[in-house]
Amino acid sequence: MSAPRCLRAVMALSLLFPGVPARAETPDESRANRAAIDAYWEGLKAKAPEGKMELLTGAQVFDPAFVATLKTDDQRYYHDFKARVWMKSTVDKRDVSSDAERELKNLFADSRGKDGNGANQAMKGNPAVRELLWNAAQGGPGGEAQRKRLLEAYAEAKKANAELTLKDFLKGLDADKVLAILAPDKVKEKDPAEPEKTAPGKAPDASRKAAEKERKSGAPGDVLASVGFDGAQAYGVPGDRHVYQDGAGNTVSLSISSRRMPDGTLEDVVHVVNINNRAAPHGATFSLRSDIDKLQAGVPVTIGGVSFSLKLTANGDDHAISMEGGSGPFLNLKAEREPPMTVSQLYAYRAARVFSYGRVVEIGGREYYVAPETYSQLEGQGEAAKFVGYGQFSYWPKDQLDKVFAADPKTGRDEVDPQTFDFKTLDLAGSGFMGVRGIRPGMVATVIRREGAQDVAAPRASLGQDQNGQWWDAVLKDGQYVIEKGQPPPQPGTGGPTGTPGQQVPPEGLSLADGRKYVPNGPLAERLNSLLAGAAKSRIRFLENPNEAKRDQRVLLVVDNRIDSIGFLPYFGAEAQPPSSVTGEDIREGRFLETQTNKGKEWVDLEVATARGVVEAVGKVGSFAEGKGFTNVQNPAVLRLALAAANYSAADAQTIIDRLTAARAKQGGAPIVVEGPMGGKTEPIKVYFTLPSGEKVEQTIWPTLSEPGKSAAPGVGSGYTLDPAGANGGGTSISVGFPDERELAKDRQKVGRVGASPGEHGAALYTVKKDGADLYYLAYTVKSAGGKPRQMPLVLAFDSSTKQRVALPPAGAVTYSGIDLAGPMPDESELLAGPFISTDGKSGYIGLFSKTAGKRFERCLGVAAYWGTEFRTAKQAVDHANSQ
Repeated sequence: MSAPRCLRAVMALSLLFPGVPARAETPDESRANRAAIDAYWEGLKAKAPEGKMELLTGAQVFDPAFVATLKTDDQRYYHDFKARVWMKSTVDKRDVSSDAERELKNLFADSRGKDGNGANQAMKGNPAVRELLWNAAQGGPGGEAQRKRLLEAYAEAKKANAELTLKDFLKGLDADKVLAILAPDKVKEKDPAEPEKTAPGKAPDASRKAAEKERKSGAPGDVLASVGFDGAQAYGVPGDRHVYQDGAGNTVSLSISSRRMPDGTLEDVVHVVNINNRAAPHGATFSLRSDIDKLQAGVPVTIGGVSFSLKLTANGDDHAISMEGGSGPFLNLKAEREPPMTVSQLYAYRAARVFSYGRVVEIGGREYYVAPETYSQLEGQGEAAKFVGYGQFSYWPKDQLDKVFAADPKTGRDEVDPQTFDFKTLDLAGSGFMGVRGIRPGMVATVIRREGAQDVAAPRASLGQDQNGQWWDAVLKDGQYVIEKGQPPPQPGTGGPTGTPGQQVPPEGLSLADGRKYVPNGPLAERLNSLLAGAAKSRIRFLENPNEAKRDQRVLLVVDNRIDSIGFLPYFGAEAQPPSSVTGEDIREGRFLETQTNKGKEWVDLEVATARGVVEAVGKVGSFAEGKGFTNVQNPAVLRLALAAANYSAADAQTIIDRLTAARAKQGGAPIVVEGPMGGKTEPIKVYFTLPSGEKVEQTIWPTLSEPGKSAAPGVGSGYTLDPAGANGGGTSISVGFPDERELAKDRQKVGRVGASPGEHGAALYTVKKDGADLYYLAYTVKSAGGKPRQMPLVLAFDSSTKQRVALPPAGAVTYSGIDLAGPMPDESELLAGPFISTDGKSGYIGLFSKTAGKRFERCLGVAAYWGTEFRTAKQAVDHANSQ
C-alpha cells in the first residue's frame, strides 16, 4: 500500500469576471486607463515582501476587486501583458530539463509565433489560469509545487493527445479543472490493485456516498487560500447542521475547536465565523475554560460587520447555545430550521464530521483521521486588540472514532450521520473517550496564520506526541505538508531541549529517569486537567503515560509546574492490589482529587498540595474503605462525598453536615477529623477537633448528637516521602553524634558531612556525587519523652539535578533540628521524612511522619530541617498538618 503522509497545497481561486462589451477607447482614455494599471503595479511592488515580486501570490497580483474595474479588452490585455513581463524575467533565469519545462518557458517569449507569447492567450478571460501561471512561473509561496503539478497534469493529458501543446492545454482549463490539478484527493493514496476497504458494518447508502464524494472533491468557492484547507470541511456550507442564518441572511458557522496552550494542554473553544464572503471569513473564539462566565452572561460578538450575542445557558449537565442579533435568532437551513446545537452535541458533531470526512494518514504505524479546522486568538493590546485567525490539522486515532461512529453489523448499528444523530445515542464503551466532551483529537498542528487577506504557511509545525511519546512535525516540502519525526520544542530563551534539570516541566510533558514519558494530552490527564477550578487550576497539572500498564503509575501530579514537584496519584490500598483494582479517578468541586480502587477511595485536597517529592500526593483529606466506612475526613465538602460513598441517604447526609457545622462553630472553627461506619451500621460518626491549645476534643454527631469531650484520638497528617534508597539499616540506633563521614548501607559508598546542628541531638546533611548529580542525605535524631535521642536511617533529601526531588537550598541556608516527642518512641512505626516547599520555592522544611502497617501516613511528628523561614513557622505548619 502506498500511504504518503501529507496534505497538499491548495491555492485560492478567484471568481470569474467575464468581459463586458464596451465602446472603443480614445487614445486619451487608453493612456489614462493604462496609467491606472501602471499605478496598480507600482503598488504591488511596494507591498511585495522584501521588495521581491516573485514572493507575491497570483491571488494578490490578480486581485478580483481590481480586475473587476478593467472594463475593456485593452485594459485586461495590458494588465496581463504587465504580468507576463514580470513572469518572463523569472522564467528566463531558470534552467530547463524537459520538453514540458521548455514549453512553459517559451510561453513568455516576446515572439507572437506558434510557440511564443502563449501566456497572454491562455490568461485571457481566465482568472484561474492567470493565478496558476503566475505562481508556477514565479515560484513564490507554493509556486514550485504548482509548477510541478501543472506539468504533471499536462504530461498525463499529452498521453491521450500527442499533438497537444501546453498553450492549448492551458486555454482549455477552467476553474474546476485547475482545482482538480492542484487539489486531488490528497491524503492517502491506495495501490490500485488493493481492494477497497470498508468500515465494519453496513455501508453508507448511495446518497451518502455521493455526498461524501462531493465533499471530498471540494468546490472552487470553498477552497481557501490555505495549505490543504477544504473550506467545506473547515467551515461547513449552508444546509450543514452547524451553519446558521439570521433574518437578514447573514451566514455564521458555529463549531468546537481545540487550540494548543503554552503549557501544552489543549483548550477547547467555541468558534463562530461569518462566512457571508467565503473568500474573507471573519471569526471570533471564546474559551470554554476561561471565558465560561462571560459566555453564560452573553458575549457581544461583531465579526465582518455582523453583530449578535452568543450565550451559553446551563441545562442539567449540558449547555444550550443561542445566537441572536438585530435581525433575529440564527437558525440552520435544514428542512426544519433548528437553533444552535448544545455544547455536548457540538463536541460529538465535530468528531462525527471528521469521521465522515474520511481522510486517513498513517503516523508511527497508527492510522489517524485528519481534518482541517480553524480558530482565532485575540491578540494585541487595548483598542488595537483583534482576533487573528489560525488554521490547523487535527488528528484523531482512527480506531477510536470507528468504535463510536462506524457501522456495526453485530449490533445492527448504522454508520452515524453527522447531520441527524443525537449524541445521547452514542456508545462510547471501549473507545477510550471519557464522555462526549472527551471526544477530542490526539494531536493538532497549527500550520496557518491569516495576515490580512493572505494565509501564511508555517514551514514546520509540531503535532505534539503520539501515544508512545514520539514527537511528530508537519513539514512543508514542495508545497505539501509531510509528517516527519520531530523533536521537543526548544526551551524559551535557551535554544536547547526542554526538560533541562532545574527548569519547569515543559509544555510537552516529562521523561522520568527510567525512560517513561508523561505527556499532557493523554485522555485521563486531559479530563482531570479540564475539571480543575480555582487555586487548584492555577497550581496543579496532570501528565499521563497512556502506555503504562500499572494504573497507579499512569498519571503524574505536578505542583506549580516544577520538575521537583511531581508524584503519582494515591490509591486506597494500592500497595497490596494489582493494577486492575483501580477503577476510577475524578475531580470533585474543582479541587478534590478522588481516586477509587475496588477496596475504597482516597480524597486529596489539591489546594493544599504544596509538598514536593515523588511518592505520595500531599493534602490527603479523607479515605473510604468498601464495606467499612470512612476515616481521616478533614473537610465538610469531603465528608459529603464520603457519606455518599458509604450509602447514607441525602437527607441523613444533610443532617450530619448541619450537625458538624454547628458543632465546629462552637469550637471556633477548629480543624477536624471525621470518621464513621457504613450507612445503616450502629457505630457512631465521630468528629475530632484540635483546639488552638493543642487539646483534642471529640464529639458524636450521628446517629445521636453528644456533648463534646476530651479525646484520646491523635490528629492525622499526610505528606510526600523522600527516597529511602540510601537508608543505613532498617531500624534506629542510639545517637553518637554526626561523624565527618558515613557509609550508605545500600552500596557501601562513603558520604561526607556538609552541615550539622551542634551536639548529638539534631540533624546533619551528607553529600556524595552519583550519576553526575550531587546527592544530599539527611541524618536526623528523634528523642522520646525522658529518653535518649536515637539517630534515624539516612534518607535522600536533596538532588542537584532536581529531576524528581527538591533542589538543595543555598549554602548555609538550612538549619537543622532534633525532633522531640511528647510520648514514647513509636517503635512499631516506620518513620518517613518529607519536604514541604513554599509556592515561590524560597522557603521550606523537612518534616517527620510516622507510618503503621496497612496505612499510609499516621501523623506528623516534627521538623528535622528548615530554610528561608523560622522554626516557629515550620513547627506551626507541622502542627497544622497534624490537626487537619
